[in-house]
This record gives sequence, C-alpha cells and structure tokens, in this order.
Amino acid sequence: MHALETAVLEAFKQDPAKRYTTTELVHLVFKEEYAAINRLINSADKKEQRAGYGRKAKLHRKLLYHVNKLVERAILKEEGVHGKGEKLLALALEEGELVIQERKQRIVIAKPSSVTTQIDGYEQEGLIRKFRPESWLTKQNSVLLDADAFPSLAALQERLQQVLPAVNDVVAIHGFETLVERSPPEALEAFLHYLALDAHDYDVRVALLISLAGDGDGHVLAVAKLLLERGWIKHLTPVFSITPRILNKKEASFTQLLGLFAEHRVKLHLKNSAIFSPPVYFGRAGAYSLTPEEWAYYREDIKGKADGCLVGQIAVAVDLDRFFKERGTPAAFREMLLTTAHAFFEVEERRRRYSADLSMIAPGTGEGAKDFFRAGKHYIRLWNYEWEADYPLAELLGSTQEELDRFCQAQETIFKSCGLPIRFAVGLSTSFGKFDQDFFTERRYRKTVVASLKDLQTKEMTAYLHARERLFKVFKGADRLRFFFARSIPQEEILQVARYLLRAYDLPSFTFDFHGKTGELKLSAFLEEE
Repeated sequence: MHALETAVLEAFKQDPAKRYTTTELVHLVFKEEYAAINRLINSADKKEQRAGYGRKAKLHRKLLYHVNKLVERAILKEEGVHGKGEKLLALALEEGELVIQERKQRIVIAKPSSVTTQIDGYEQEGLIRKFRPESWLTKQNSVLLDADAFPSLAALQERLQQVLPAVNDVVAIHGFETLVERSPPEALEAFLHYLALDAHDYDVRVALLISLAGDGDGHVLAVAKLLLERGWIKHLTPVFSITPRILNKKEASFTQLLGLFAEHRVKLHLKNSAIFSPPVYFGRAGAYSLTPEEWAYYREDIKGKADGCLVGQIAVAVDLDRFFKERGTPAAFREMLLTTAHAFFEVEERRRRYSADLSMIAPGTGEGAKDFFRAGKHYIRLWNYEWEADYPLAELLGSTQEELDRFCQAQETIFKSCGLPIRFAVGLSTSFGKFDQDFFTERRYRKTVVASLKDLQTKEMTAYLHARERLFKVFKGADRLRFFFARSIPQEEILQVARYLLRAYDLPSFTFDFHGKTGELKLSAFLEEE
C-alpha cells in the first residue's frame, strides 16, 4: 500500500465515524507542506499567492489519486459533496473492525456500533440531543493541560499531538501565560500558528487560560494581537483571569486589551479569580469548569503526578422551552435527568471496552495516567431556560443536581465494591447554540446592547444578575454570561462596567461581546447562550 494511502487510513483510524472533505485530508496528510502553502497564499505578493494556489491544487490532485484507489477497493466511500463540489469521504465499513493486511503491513480500524440508550425515546421526541454521538465511545469532550508541567512550547506541542485526536470539543491550557513569558516571540508565533491549524484539522477548539496577575503584560498583549490579527481566535479562545485588585493595578494594560477586542469586534472572556479559583472555559457545546472541590483535589493530589486532567466526558442537551411546553412539570424534568444519568452510567461501562482509544489522552502509564481521569464528568446541558419561569429555576436545578450527585455516589460505591475505584459524575451546565443549531427551539430572549453602566443598575437588571449568580452556583461555575455593547459606547465606560461587575456581583466569569447591534442602543444588557 502506498504511504499516502496509509496516511489517509490513519486519519480515519483516529476518528472512524468522521466524514472528511478532501481539503481536511490534505491538511492531515501534508501538514508541514500545507502550512508552507498557506503562508504563500496569505502573502501580500501576488506572485507568491499564485504559486501557493498552484501547489495547493497539485497536492489535492496527488491525494485524490490515492483516495480514488481506496474507493475502488471499497475501503472508503463517497458520501456526497461539500461546498463547491468537494468530495465528502467516509469509511465504507458501517461498524465492526476493518483489517487491511498487505505484506508486512497491517492496519486495523475499529468503528464502534451506534450507541442506543435509555434516552433514545426522549431524543426521538426532540427533547434531548446527544453531542457528537458518533464518538461517544472513543473520545472525550474536554481535557485540561497544565502549562506548569511543560518545560517548553515544543514539549506542549508534542503532548497536544496525543490529546487533540482524542477530544471532540475543546482542550484547555491552564497557566498559558507562564509559557508565553519564557518563550521567544518567533517560537510563540509558530506555536500558535500550528496550533490553530491543528485545531482546524481536528475540528476542536483550544482554550488558552491566561492570568493577568503576572508581570508579563506586554507578552499577553502580544498574544492577543497575534490571535486577533491572524484570525487564529476562531480556533484558539483566550480566557483572561482578573480580580478587582489586578484591574486597579493594571488599568492601563487592561484598557489596551479591551481596545484590541473592541477594535476587532470579537468576544472577550473574563474570569473573576477573586470569586472563583478553578478554571472556566468554553467549547462548542457550552461552558466547562472544575468545581472548587475538584480543583483543590487536582492541585493537592494530581498536580505533579499528571500533566492535567479530564474535565468533560460525554454530553447531552435538553431544550427546556420545548420540554416544559410538552411535559410541563418539574417532576417530569427530574425523571428525565435521572434517566439521562442512568444512560451515562450504561455508556460508561461500554466505553471501557474502548479504553485503549480513550487512554490516548493520559500521560504515559502508571498512577499519573490514572490520576488524569479523576476529575472528569458527564454534562447535561440546558438550552432556552427562563429565569422568570412559573417554577423557581435555580431551586429546581439545585435540588435535581443533588439527586444526580446521590445517584453518582451510589454507582461509585458499587464500582469500588467490585474492586474498580473509578470516577462517575454528572453535572449541569448551559448549552450553546452551536451544540446543534438544527435541534434547538428559537431563542426566546433577544440580544440587547449595553450603552452605559446605568443599563446594568436598573431594578430589572439587578434582579436578573442576582438570579444569574444563583445559576452559576448551581452550575458550579460552568455557565456563561454575555454582555453586548453598543458600538458607540466609550472605552472608559466599558472599563467601568468591568469594574462594577467584578466588585458588585459573585459572577465567576462574564463575556463582553463587541459585535455590536445597531438600532438597540438604549436597551439594558442581556446575554445569550451560544
């Protein structure tokens, strides 16, 4: 078998259920060469651009020749077209194991059967939707890596090559500022460039968790400029940790940071470390966090043994607007969520059969590898929930979470009694629209825009923000609060909004969205989950 055909099959081996475009396969098979071609295409020199497009077309023709041979042998199949006539390719195998033996070369690709669970009935009714169910048995939702565990960007990049193929939503890098501060600018730029390419190729996001407490303000601003000016922020999402004290001390540099994000009209994620010390970050499915107890356990018992930890395993979303219109009662809601927890437990047992695939993210073997998995949880994500509903939302969710915790503790006890001390946990969180845009009901609340600090100080908004404080506690930090700003708002006013939110409310995190929206400049701030 030709080396290029082997490389294509290795891509499918990493994600047997995925449908690849020819462009995605070219990215994966010719990674370094494709990066060089992209630099030519993005050049200001027209001659270099033409050369880049010519080399890109040549790579596509070269790969398609070998892809077509795999299609002729019924190893791959064409499943339609994407965009402007580009082929979509998938494994011809529906499920089971594909073994290709040629001379001394042997390739084995296992494609799991579809996952059936106790919640399939809810899914058929349109009440629940699984997040990327094709990889429920073989991938994790999210992993957090600790920058302190890596001596250099090169070491972190090598580790990411193991982790990215085994994750289907987001990888977070905690303490990224420590690597930024001790890395040469050219090495940092190259790292971010290749990381953005890898995130695109594997269809995941990478969250860069950056504290503003250190002395490297210039380095942090340089990272922000690179992400914004090169367009890498589409795949690499920074989350900046700050406190009221840090803001007072570093007002000038923080104002520059605000200005950069406002100028490029993108979201700025801020975490209030004075309120909430664990990491908070965001993927396509929604928000992720460790609880304070889990974070303390990581810092005291896992850090130093493992280079990070598992955070999210598998997830479903519940459309609360549709659910309460069709089922209507809090009791039915509790029943559905407990049924979902039972389904997670059932799937967890099946996932252990694919432990070789899931263990790819662990750092080697031994205790460090075991410790890596001791903070992960399954997520039930909620969409279109109304804080002014007929039922007290925070109380309903809080008591339901308590029932879920009791169920999980009981299952862990059963495992331990069988000599299997494994982690099993289920948490509630918010869902973003990009979880599955075709599934969710239309958002009931409208986007509105902050024109001044006074918009946050109305009686209605004060009540709303206190309600969101309660929801953050229920979700144990795994939530997002988004504020939209009028394009006309002065930068100094945005700074005052940040200072007010940091001081006046117990909000673990909040997001400033600078997309702006003309025609709604006098509306008080509101947030959307997307």
